[in-house]
Amino acid sequence: LLDTLKERGWRNTYPLMVGVWEEAVLSSPSVNLWIPNARHGPPVIEAVFSQTLKGVEGRFVGAEPSDLPAPLRERLAHEAMQLGYLFQGLGYFGRCGFDAVLVGQSFENPKIHWIECNGRWGGVSTPVTLANRLTGEWSGEGLIVVQQSEIRLQPRPFESTLAQLDDLLLKRPQKPDGIVLLTPGRLVSGSGMNFMAIGKSAQEAQKTATDAVMRLLAPESHRSEAS
Repeated sequence: LLDTLKERGWRNTYPLMVGVWEEAVLSSPSVNLWIPNARHGPPVIEAVFSQTLKGVEGRFVGAEPSDLPAPLRERLAHEAMQLGYLFQGLGYFGRCGFDAVLVGQSFENPKIHWIECNGRWGGVSTPVTLANRLTGEWSGEGLIVVQQSEIRLQPRPFESTLAQLDDLLLKRPQKPDGIVLLTPGRLVSGSGMNFMAIGKSAQEAQKTATDAVMRLLAPESHRSEAS
């Protein structure tokens, strides 16, 4: 095991966490909760998301509201709520997300393996909270998160990005749906992209997100046309 780790770049750093690499993974859902202080009420399930993973190592590159069968989403929410009550009983309060993998041959009755707890702000909880603030009450459907840090883009001034995406940007109150840049510094430095798209439906948000990605990836000579 140590030889294999060293071949993959490990340099004798401890502590070392060892987990299970699951086979036959169907999906990687994430349940987002707000866990208040116990005297203020029970945990709140805000959304069940499906994480978008890339590569053999499963890098997180985005998320969207889960389209898993309703009974499965309810099962995920129920188990996440149990974990939320446990955390609340231990004294934890605040933002929390539980990640799982669904293992099996179909979505009819897969095994749910809970693999991670993000007791912090994260790649999904931050956009969900921001969507709530911007819209008053996010519907739970039309939200797509794009987080790609493995791509390299041409560095650009922030003003150039705003001009390029101008008609896609969320601008309240006149335009309540659209793109919200989450970490614009990545676009400025050319180190990736991180934004969310809010729409009246998941399909509308996905189209807006796809349009934004295509513009951001467009060669320099085509950017003025896109904007």
